[in-house]
Amino acid sequence: MVPPTTADEPIDEEQLDELVGMAVNELGAAYYAPLIVIGDRLGLYGALADGGPLLPAELAERTDTVEPYVAEWLAAGAAGGYVTYDPETGHYSLTAEQAALLADEDSPAFLAGGFHNSVSGGRRSALLLGLVDNRPNGETLTHLGAEVVRFAYDHYGTIGGALEEFASWKGRSTPFTELTPRWAQLARSVAIQYDPTQFIVESLERLHQRGIRPATIDDVFMETCRINQPLAVEVFVTQDRRDDVLTADGDINESTLADPTVYKSGIHFQFKFQLSHIGLLTDGGTDTKEKVLKDEWELVHSIAT
Repeated sequence: MVPPTTADEPIDEEQLDELVGMAVNELGAAYYAPLIVIGDRLGLYGALADGGPLLPAELAERTDTVEPYVAEWLAAGAAGGYVTYDPETGHYSLTAEQAALLADEDSPAFLAGGFHNSVSGGRRSALLLGLVDNRPNGETLTHLGAEVVRFAYDHYGTIGGALEEFASWKGRSTPFTELTPRWAQLARSVAIQYDPTQFIVESLERLHQRGIRPATIDDVFMETCRINQPLAVEVFVTQDRRDDVLTADGDINESTLADPTVYKSGIHFQFKFQLSHIGLLTDGGTDTKEKVLKDEWELVHSIAT
C-alpha cells in the first residue's frame, strides 16, 4: 500500500492513525465539533493547508472573515491538536496529517464531514440536558445553558480559552470537585437533569436504604430494572447481549449478570467516572472487565437513613 500524501508532503501514517483516533473520540463527546464545522464551512482549513503557515490576520484576509474570531478559533484548534501553532513566530499551520483529516476531501482519512453530524448530535444532547430550549422561533439557551456560557467567559475570557482549559483536564485523576469546584457544581447541575443520572442515583438511594452500601453493578442494574426495566436494559446492557439477558417472557435472566461482558463499558467506565468527578459517586469507573463485578457503586451523600 502506498502511503497517502497531501500535496507533496508524505504523511506519517502512525501519526495519522493517532490523529484519527483522537478525532473519533472527539466525535463521541462533540468536544470540538462546532469549531471544526466552522473551519470546514468557512474554508479555514483549506486556506491553512494551501497557504500556511499564516498569522490570524492573514488567514482572516484570505477567507474574508473577522480577525478576532479567527484568532480565537485558531487558539482553540491548537489547544485541541487540530491546528499547529509556532509560538516563536505566531504562525498557524496544518501538518500533512491534520490536512488529510480536515482539509483534503479526497483523503481516505477526511473526517470533517462527520463533525457536521456530531454538531447535530451535540444539539440533541444540549436539548436533552436542558441547556437549550427548542421553541417555535428557534433554539435558545435556557438559564442553565446561559450559565455554562457565562462560566466560560467569566473564568477563561473566551469559549476557546475554556475549551483549552477543558482539554488540559483530560486524563486527570483529580476530581473536578477539587480541581475546579465551581465547574463541578455547574456540571453536577447539568448532569442531574439527565435521565440515566437520575435513574442511577434513585436506584442507589433505594439500595443504601436497604443497607446495601456499597453496591455492585449487578445490584444497581437489578434495582434500576425494578424502576424501569426497558430503560435499565437500554442504559446498562450491550446491544449484542440483550437476547441473553432477557428471557423469552421478557424477564431478566439473572444468571447472565455474573458475566461482565454484558455491561456497556460506557456505563461502568466513562459515565461512572463522570459522576465521581462531579461528586455524586465515591469512586470512578473501571474499563477492566475482570474488575467490573467487584467495582463499588456508592453515593457520596445519601439521604437514605
